[in-house]
Amino acid sequence: MFKEREIIFTTNRMYVKPYTQKIKSIIWNKFESTCEVEDRSFDSDETPTIALYFVVSDDQFQKLQMAIPKLLPDLVSKGGIQYE
Repeated sequence: MFKEREIIFTTNRMYVKPYTQKIKSIIWNKFESTCEVEDRSFDSDETPTIALYFVVSDDQFQKLQMAIPKLLPDLVSKGGIQYE
């Protein structure tokens, strides 16, 4: 069964677009699912909060949670990612 899922991350403004593109690419290539992106911050925020919304199965979501730390260790090591 597919469920609505969300990934929320924070990073330096200069890296928002590259990280967003990488996560969207991972979700598309591994799970053939698309994402909607929402910027939850203000233009003046130095470390914006970004949310990605998508639909995947529980198994796919678990695999994604295991893949992101391996593929994007800098983002994860900063403690800037949440899965919901």
